[in-house]
Amino acid sequence: MINHQALRESFKSEKIKVLFIAEAPPKKDTFFYSAKPGFYNYTKQIFNELFKEEINRSADFLHFFQDKGCFLDDLCHEPKTYEEICKNKDDKDGYIKKLQCRLKSYNPQAIIITPKEINDLVHEAIKKSNITLSSELIFTLYFPGNGWQNDYMSGLWGVLHFLITKNILT
Repeated sequence: MINHQALRESFKSEKIKVLFIAEAPPKKDTFFYSAKPGFYNYTKQIFNELFKEEINRSADFLHFFQDKGCFLDDLCHEPKTYEEICKNKDDKDGYIKKLQCRLKSYNPQAIIITPKEINDLVHEAIKKSNITLSSELIFTLYFPGNGWQNDYMSGLWGVLHFLITKNILT
């Protein structure tokens, strides 16, 4: 079984500019940092549209993602669905508190939340973390599955383009 957290940490930037927050590592072997199809491919495709020449000079996309100051964390570090995360109030509150602590250490310049279902939970963690982040730099996107791939990709393109104009992604 893959150690999601160790793999994730191996791609953590020293300074996190853009923090992606997803629900949880997948139950199937499609983890983003394993460079497996799905979330990874759709994200890579949009980054490639905006940074093709830079990506081509990089060792690979995941190192490019890291070098740009991007990092993917999850609300829950165990493979669970949103329903499983919210089933027990104490567990849900624990996931929010753990994310709150991580947010303090990350102190990102922008946050991209996906899927939309976790938006309220992540916003609660952001608020409790007391990080200084303008609401214009917190984005929520559909997750690129179950027919939402095009919505995710067009949303991500818009967000990344905005972050480029704000000199967050340089």
